Amino acid sequence: MYERVKAVAMADKKERSKARIEILGQEYVLKGTEPPEYLEMIGRFVAHRTEQVTKNYPFYNPTKVAVLVSLQLADELHKLKEDYEKIVEELRVLDKIHKIG
Repeated sequence: MYERVKAVAMADKKERSKARIEILGQEYVLKGTEPPEYLEMIGRFVAHRTEQVTKNYPFYNPTKVAVLVSLQLADELHKLKEDYEKIVEELRVLDKIHKIG
């Protein structure tokens, strides 16, 4: 029990970083345990995607743009997860074949 509490306490002491990013005219402060460069990169990625949607649909309000970008990113993530699972399964099959042969 003590070890578990100690591990949680150590995890809580991770150094937190933050980065400021502007998306659709609003400033956001991203916080996390990742390096600030990573947070900035993620923020720039989202800002770029929202700018693309805004250029294609200039009459959409910011909420609609944000939802559309979220749906696009969710679609991409889901497809990547499916691809990843297929690759992992193919590797399992190849590993079995290699062990048999």
